[in-house]
Amino acid sequence: MANGDGLASQLGAIQLDEILVKPPPETTAPAEFPDRIAQAAAFAPNIPITTAGPPGIGQLTKDLGFDQITAGGRNYYRVSRPPYLTRAVVVVNGQELYEWTTVEVHLEIGNNPTRRFRFTVSEQEDLTTTGMGVSTSDPNSAFRIRPPDKCTIFLDGYMVINGWVSTRQVFYDKDQHAVELQGMGWAGRDGQGAAVSQTHEFKDKDIMQIAQAVEQNLGVKVMDANASKEKIPRASITPGETAFEFIEKLARGVGTKIDENEMGDRVLTDGMPIGSGELVEGYNIVEGREIIHSTQGSQGNQITGTAPGGDQADYAKANQMHSSANMSGQGVQPGMGVRSLMEIPFFSDMFGKMRANHETTVADNLMIQVTCKVNGWSKEGGGLWQPRDRVWVSSPMLIMDRVLIVKAVTFRQSSEGGTTTDILLVNKLSDKEQASGG
Repeated sequence: MANGDGLASQLGAIQLDEILVKPPPETTAPAEFPDRIAQAAAFAPNIPITTAGPPGIGQLTKDLGFDQITAGGRNYYRVSRPPYLTRAVVVVNGQELYEWTTVEVHLEIGNNPTRRFRFTVSEQEDLTTTGMGVSTSDPNSAFRIRPPDKCTIFLDGYMVINGWVSTRQVFYDKDQHAVELQGMGWAGRDGQGAAVSQTHEFKDKDIMQIAQAVEQNLGVKVMDANASKEKIPRASITPGETAFEFIEKLARGVGTKIDENEMGDRVLTDGMPIGSGELVEGYNIVEGREIIHSTQGSQGNQITGTAPGGDQADYAKANQMHSSANMSGQGVQPGMGVRSLMEIPFFSDMFGKMRANHETTVADNLMIQVTCKVNGWSKEGGGLWQPRDRVWVSSPMLIMDRVLIVKAVTFRQSSEGGTTTDILLVNKLSDKEQASGG
């Protein structure tokens, strides 16, 4: 009941004038259970569930009429017609569902899942649906969605998630009937499915080759966005690890970031920014907050670990391998240092250096964290706010006049809060960039 109570409290502000109760359809049922079987037929129709792969984009493109546009340095797929504009539309089994009570879509690079959503709807909202271009009014349509239905999510016409419904939560009392649907992008399957291979070991493979071998067992495609090409001498799967945990562990060791695109593909990237935008106090920033802190690591990040043994190994040295990378020099404290343990074998000084550089990059990023709320979902000039956008932030109150990088975006819509976007930005530093002025 705890989950149901939580949903009830979230929807407590909904004002409902009346409850419409439809009589169940006439049904032939065994005499011993006539009412139960009739109700089951009314509220649990036989709707097909497809789970083998993500929704077919090719068929959706044909049915919905996608446009491919470029805005702010990024490519987008968009449906530029009602009811998509300014709304959140969920396409499930060919049906377009909108008029949601609340909408929340979260994108975050390196997170698990990387793309997720949560929608609620009340039975009395009379949710409008469209199928094959024909609009109908069916208050029960959203109530028929259940895990593991596949779905595609659009915000203001922009395709943002191609994935599946993972959780269905229902609450009802005498005043309201409500459903909350949660789900994620298709690549999120790797956070639930185990990492599996024939031998549980990979030798002399780069991160892309290993990820593709592991993800294919889960039906997830892996895309290369300048991921490291460094060969890993040996990578072993720990029993019980999910595919995401296994890949992320190796990615940290070679300086690679984990992302997901709107098609539901897992993306391995060097983390370099690819989009652009502006956030200006008094112009489009509705709310702003910041955290600036010291990393307390002027002596840099030191990585320690052990190297593999062997006939030619110097075991005294192999047991005490270490490497380090210096901090950026901004906001650091003298005499401080950071120590981390290498998760994979310390194959060479080069691998230790890559792991240390990764820790330094993360620490440099998190020196500055700024969160800005803006109205709407789209940037000026078109396109949605996205992780890895390079954004100029101008805010005297936040003492910000510099370029930051988007780490996470949360899109929301409700009758109380309107249509807004929360944008989490971090310091513009990576292993291939220098700090910007500010």
